[in-house]
Amino acid sequence: MADLEEREWRTGTSRATWEAVRYPRLDFDQQLQRQDQHTGDRHDDRRGLSWRHVDYLRSAGVAPLIGGCPGVIGLTTALSILPGGYVVVGSLPAGPGAALPTPNPAGCLIVLDASGTPVETWSNLDINGPWDMTTQVTSSSAHIFVSNVLSRPAGVTSTPPSGLCTVVRIDVALAASGPPSMTGTTVIGSGFAWRADKTAFVLGPTGVALGSNGTLYVVETPGNHITAIPNAMSRTTPVMDGSSTLTSGGFLNARWA
Repeated sequence: MADLEEREWRTGTSRATWEAVRYPRLDFDQQLQRQDQHTGDRHDDRRGLSWRHVDYLRSAGVAPLIGGCPGVIGLTTALSILPGGYVVVGSLPAGPGAALPTPNPAGCLIVLDASGTPVETWSNLDINGPWDMTTQVTSSSAHIFVSNVLSRPAGVTSTPPSGLCTVVRIDVALAASGPPSMTGTTVIGSGFAWRADKTAFVLGPTGVALGSNGTLYVVETPGNHITAIPNAMSRTTPVMDGSSTLTSGGFLNARWA
């Protein structure tokens, strides 16, 4: 619990919030087993959360927000803290038997306040399997950069086992008297490979970092390379994966069996 106490002290975000988001979906079955061993709880396969966390989210008021999150709840490693102690966390639910979700788009971003209470959900066509995240904050706004890991071609009625996904900039307005609000989304990267994976649930662009020069660096896991997206905070057109590669192979070892 020391790590949660330190985060609570450093960020002003309650331990309850960190408890709600501390178990991201990395390895679906093994993660749940580790979580159950840690808490002594059984888990709910429909959401990828232990019953303790499902009960917490219900009691915290997430039930009215579920309708705004396609596919219900399944927390991911997409996680950022905004001023005021607000936490933004990605949700990508699994289908029955840990299959890929059926909604298109699937998932959303859930906003929790400093007490751990869900206050908003953000979803639209540009948010489809939010998997990782980084944030740049100013005094009155924030840019949240999200890597997606799902897509579905037009006319296809079920989620395919692989495809090409996007990186999205989400523009957020900050207010001293209320929660942050999403004001717009822009696709700034496209053509990133993703695929279903029995061990990791899904593989796709994982690891995003914003440089001081305004370039967003995206680790493309299946392709084992890093793509640079220049002018990430202001660009209005997407960079195709592979057209601006920072580095590939060598000492990088992002491939999974």
